[in-house]
Amino acid sequence: MSDVKQSGFYVCGQVVGFAERPWQSDPSKVNYEIGIGRPYTNDFGQPDVDVTRVQVPADRAAELRAVVEKLRGKFVSVRVVVNARKGGRDGAFLSVYMPRTSDLVPQ
Repeated sequence: MSDVKQSGFYVCGQVVGFAERPWQSDPSKVNYEIGIGRPYTNDFGQPDVDVTRVQVPADRAAELRAVVEKLRGKFVSVRVVVNARKGGRDGAFLSVYMPRTSDLVPQ
């Protein structure tokens, strides 16, 4: 049974920060996100960071904000669910969110 909880997609990288983004259609609603960055060197030899925004459940936002502050700059892995959705400003987008049963695991 524990193997089932470990399967799926993972985002691995450095904890960049925690953000709150209000909806464009309804500013009273907010999405909570953790930034997970992966440093690399671009084609021009300059250091760069690719950041993935991982949405977190609203009921765990306060708890995860404290964890992010403690782990900022450290490498972690987190199990995520990835969905391709139509709509939005650009016609389609990829959403990456953290299930309620998932946690940030320091590496």
